[in-house]
Amino acid sequence: MTELLHYQQHSDEHLREDDNAIMANWSTQIWQNILNRVMRSLSSGAFSTNLIGATVMIA
Repeated sequence: MTELLHYQQHSDEHLREDDNAIMANWSTQIWQNILNRVMRSLSSGAFSTNLIGATVMIA
């Protein structure tokens, strides 16, 4: 949990104003690929023992 909080505290430091515009134009396929990678990372990483399940939905 400490690692996650540490990540959240520092993740915003790397964002620029134009990052939102770039991500807003990503296709559904790009988002699906990224979220699939997140799911794989969560299920096999340090947090995997703390997670029962997760669902990702692109709408």
